[in-house]
Amino acid sequence: MDGLIFDGDANFRHIFESIRSAGKRREWLELALSLRQGNVMARIVLAASFASVLVKPCGSLPFFVHLWGGESGTGKTVALMLAASVWGNPEMGRYIQTFNSTVVGREKLAAFLNHLPLIVDELQLARDGRGKLNFDVYALAEGVGRTRGNKSGGVDQTPTWQNCILTSGETPITGASSGAGAVNRVIEIECRTAHRIIEDGHATAGVLRKNYGFAGREFVEKLYQEDNAQLAAELYKKHFRALSENDTTEKQAMAAAVILTADELATDWLFQDGNAVTVQEISGFLASRAAVSSGRRGYEYFCDWAAQNANRLRQDNEQGDVYGVISGAQVCIIRKVFNQVAEEAGFSPAALLSYLKEENLIETRGRAMTCSRRINGVRTECVCLRVDTGEITADDDLF
Repeated sequence: MDGLIFDGDANFRHIFESIRSAGKRREWLELALSLRQGNVMARIVLAASFASVLVKPCGSLPFFVHLWGGESGTGKTVALMLAASVWGNPEMGRYIQTFNSTVVGREKLAAFLNHLPLIVDELQLARDGRGKLNFDVYALAEGVGRTRGNKSGGVDQTPTWQNCILTSGETPITGASSGAGAVNRVIEIECRTAHRIIEDGHATAGVLRKNYGFAGREFVEKLYQEDNAQLAAELYKKHFRALSENDTTEKQAMAAAVILTADELATDWLFQDGNAVTVQEISGFLASRAAVSSGRRGYEYFCDWAAQNANRLRQDNEQGDVYGVISGAQVCIIRKVFNQVAEEAGFSPAALLSYLKEENLIETRGRAMTCSRRINGVRTECVCLRVDTGEITADDDLF
């Protein structure tokens, strides 16, 4: 609306002022249509930007779309500019922010944007002096900030948001030790030089800097006309059912369903090119149930660890500490060693043992999670992993 005066926190004035229209709608639309003719990655990123305002109407949860790739020139930052141009000025430092910020700052920014997408570039800026990633997906994916006290003895209002978070970086935003909930909330897209997400990044960025802010306004105006919000909810349920039939989790299906719904509506209302993202196309970017399971990843981690430390899992080892013993198709790890390795890798020993027992991947004694084994003549409690010792076949990769 005209004549609106910003009367909020001065730190967010530049964000508020960046959400506006500039340039020519036709030029932005022509660029968007040409990019939608390319690879599916650009279409997913653009659709995720629209999807942010559908998170609440569809009853979904906040989610991440993360672009990553170790090579430069794959178009990750320009793709974020495309997403930002839906709503406002895509210049870095205007609508788009970087990970060179604090947890509190990101929470407050997400709460300020509320339903509009939070777009953050350069994940590597969140690493500490030792190169460890200092960023927790849960901090934003839950949609609720930390409750904090104030000087008067009360508590500040807890920040909340319901949106999509678009990020980029040189590495994935989740790792082997990330919790299942974190992996669940992230759709990760790897960008490579051979398959750039944006082919001509320089020219694309030039057009986006001059023309932006039309599509988002039109999409929201259309969304709240007649029964279109109800239409969006029905489309979401249809896509969610279709995605749930695949080998993916419920939360991954929820995020993908919001993206598909947004792209279908944007195709009908704005682009009219019949080039909406399909269930089959987006399914290739969703994590499988096994990949999401932190228990399965923990089991695979210990299988790799056992192979790496085979010499220390021998009773005749005379060159260092003994971690346990390999006995046939079992790797028996001293309980104290198991706990220490699990914690260092970021897994909860208790949760991991519960999963392993449920999946019959460890031998147990009664209600205990361990078995008694004699190591170097001393009886001790061990976690006895069942491992695959079958013969290598022609289908196995040999290095």
